[in-house]
Amino acid sequence: MSGTAFVLSSGGNRGALEIGALLALLEHGLTPDILVGCSVGAINAAGLAVNPSLEGVQNIAQLWMRAQQEEVFRGNYLSMARRLLAGRNSLFPNRYLKRFVENHLPLGFRCFADLKEVALYIVAADLNTGRLHVFGEDPSESLVDAIMASCAAIPYFPPWTYRGHQYIDGGALSALPLGVALEKGATEIYAIDVNYVEEAKEPIRGWLNILSRVASMVAYQQFLNDLKWAQYLGLARVHHIPIKYHRRLPLWDLSYSAEMIEVGRKAAEDFLSQAGAN
Repeated sequence: MSGTAFVLSSGGNRGALEIGALLALLEHGLTPDILVGCSVGAINAAGLAVNPSLEGVQNIAQLWMRAQQEEVFRGNYLSMARRLLAGRNSLFPNRYLKRFVENHLPLGFRCFADLKEVALYIVAADLNTGRLHVFGEDPSESLVDAIMASCAAIPYFPPWTYRGHQYIDGGALSALPLGVALEKGATEIYAIDVNYVEEAKEPIRGWLNILSRVASMVAYQQFLNDLKWAQYLGLARVHHIPIKYHRRLPLWDLSYSAEMIEVGRKAAEDFLSQAGAN
């Protein structure tokens, strides 16, 4: 399938930045033929796929602004410590995230075959094969299971088992899966990057922060390799939209979503204005 692709990166609670960028893209008359999402980008991409319009993005924005920590991340530092000491697979259980995903997918959208207007692909890392799995290539695959697999961010959520395989966050291998959009024949790609790796001005401290930084570096290098490949072969016009956010928040803090949406919208509008001038 040729056409325009929107690629949405991983990024945890920074996913609200993606919604702002999507609002700007749709407001400028840009619509996707292909959607590719990773981790929180999978949630946003699936939400847009069921209603690929400005109204659809506005609906997702409302969900982000209403979302509460307790809906997804049920627990606190004490419960996280208990789970860690008990040898559990994650700091948070994933049943609340699953309920959140199920409640926000409209009736009639249970597998990829139910999506008629755009092609949706969701990436996850397959622990059994050690490779990136692209959900959506098999239209019978479950949307909820694909999202849960892609959102299984270690160590926050446990691996997700589906059809006999264990999956973790696709960001472990490809945080901004540009390569998938290229493989599916996209000729114009808008890559919304809320996992942008900036130079660290201060020492990284704390094992969670160090682990997160390492994972981001590895996945971001994969994106840079894909970008060079696309530019060298002339496969597609790639518009990389990195979005920076000044607050350093724990993954479970969803209280700044409205602010993030506005930051994401402005970043994308600035990008589109500069692109139009060039």
